Amino acid sequence: MFKILLVDDNAVHLQSLLSYIEPEKFNISGIKISQSSYEAIEICREYKPDVIITDISMPEMDGITLTKEIKKFLPDAQFIFISCYDDVAYFKSAIENEVLAYLMKPIIPEDLNKALKKAVEKAAKNTETANGLLVSRENFIYRLLFSENMTMSYVHEAASALLMQEYTHFILVKAKFLDTNDDVFDTYHDLREFPGIKKAGIVPVVLPDGNNGMLVLFMSQSGVGFQETVRRVICRKIKSLFDSYAVTVKAGASELGGNLFELKVLQKQAEDALRTNLELIRSDYIAHSDISLKNSEFNFIAYNESLAGMIRPDITPAEINQFVKTFYTKDLDYDDTLLRELYLSTISAMQAVLLKQGIDIAQIMGRKDLSYHKIDRFVDLEHFLNWLKNILSLTGEYLKNYKGKTQFALVQKTINYIHENYSTISSIEEIASKLFVSYSHLRNVFKKELGITIYDFLLSVRMEEAKKLLSTSKMNLSQIAYKVGYSDYDYFKTVFAKYNGITPREYQKANNITPEP
Repeated sequence: MFKILLVDDNAVHLQSLLSYIEPEKFNISGIKISQSSYEAIEICREYKPDVIITDISMPEMDGITLTKEIKKFLPDAQFIFISCYDDVAYFKSAIENEVLAYLMKPIIPEDLNKALKKAVEKAAKNTETANGLLVSRENFIYRLLFSENMTMSYVHEAASALLMQEYTHFILVKAKFLDTNDDVFDTYHDLREFPGIKKAGIVPVVLPDGNNGMLVLFMSQSGVGFQETVRRVICRKIKSLFDSYAVTVKAGASELGGNLFELKVLQKQAEDALRTNLELIRSDYIAHSDISLKNSEFNFIAYNESLAGMIRPDITPAEINQFVKTFYTKDLDYDDTLLRELYLSTISAMQAVLLKQGIDIAQIMGRKDLSYHKIDRFVDLEHFLNWLKNILSLTGEYLKNYKGKTQFALVQKTINYIHENYSTISSIEEIASKLFVSYSHLRNVFKKELGITIYDFLLSVRMEEAKKLLSTSKMNLSQIAYKVGYSDYDYFKTVFAKYNGITPREYQKANNITPEP
């Protein structure tokens, strides 16, 4: 069964398309429609359509840009373009984006059905091939991990048959879901998807691990940047699962392995890392290399107790400086290993104190810094102490301003970002990404605080800037459209007229502006 999404800013055209499609003829289980490019992206994230039929000329975001955005997280989706324009540039873009068909309006039903048949057939082939290989690889890895009767010849033959013999670098990740939520496991394909790794040449194999976890084997032909990429995509996946299902996930990762015969060793390493994460660190992701640290003479119990006393809103710079000075009184070698231990201990102790106040340390440090943090960042004691002073100061400020001000600050940052970047913003998700928050959280907070959507605010800023240019500048209309964030004048004209009740040209004339040729 296949799912279809139709995108066109014209409601009449959408209804025409709907009337031409026969669901039973193409084994279609559902059809969704959208008149907004931004809404279409959001629908795709949740609905995951197999085929997307989109108008190429739309006011918010053109079909070409929309296709590129969707392909970032739905690389196998099939696209069909529809357009009023017989333009070589559009044809070229369609080819570059591997669009299956380019149909001219008014749509001929027979042409649409031919294109749809081709798209459904290709989607079916991709699904069958990908799913078959995925399931076979999952079964093979499961046997490697849990069977005691595996011969070397079988492993080599199976790896070759499953196109796995080319991979020479492996990392195993064990994740645990701290909140039970059946919706996550009902949508098992969500767990299989890791946007961003395909370009890096990394392949995942996902296995359920009991009722509340999963195992993921990441395979790569190259070790360059492999561990950093795995850390990044797992943290991103954990965040997306929390945003989509309100499920908290913690993960532990193995060291870098060199062949499939090491899987049981990698599994043990991942289990050790996860256990340490759950018992001590409580971060999104901990690698086995992060915890494989030697014991030192440093008194971590006393350190953690002293540190806990520093986590308060009335902390002063003088107190922080005095606390930091105690490090110099200890006759110890603050080598790389001890600095790594100090970092982990600091994060753990601070998190324990903050959680009692309902605060995640990621709210202060930033989830990106905490989750993707390279634990060996500190080159010497001075470097670590500068970081420690900074984080203690930030925590004090955060606690002082915590009540009722965090949402307002986020809205203000969003407003500032839009005013500074309105001409280049391609999507609302871009704003959320730049501010290091989830799109859904930013959207909800903004609407609650201001009573309008982020898109409506962005539109109002663009329209006000457009009117300012139209009434004071002699630039031609295409230049003005580009200046305020529209790559095509026709899109700009449609939006401007709908928003202001008058065309850009009429607005210029009303202000006695004659553009330069």
